[in-house]
Amino acid sequence: MTELIVTVLAAKSSFTWHILRFWEWGMGHWEWGIGHRALNFPPASLVFLVSPAPCPPAS
Repeated sequence: MTELIVTVLAAKSSFTWHILRFWEWGMGHWEWGIGHRALNFPPASLVFLVSPAPCPPAS
């Protein structure tokens, strides 16, 4: 039973780590696409996650 709990905790921490890595990756690409480093905070990350294809900058 203890091994099962440890396995579940390990899987959860691994899953969380992957989410955080994806969050960082997405945030980096979102920043790069928009070109505004000032937007590097959670709300900007949420915007990226909600709309993976941001509007192209007005030309």
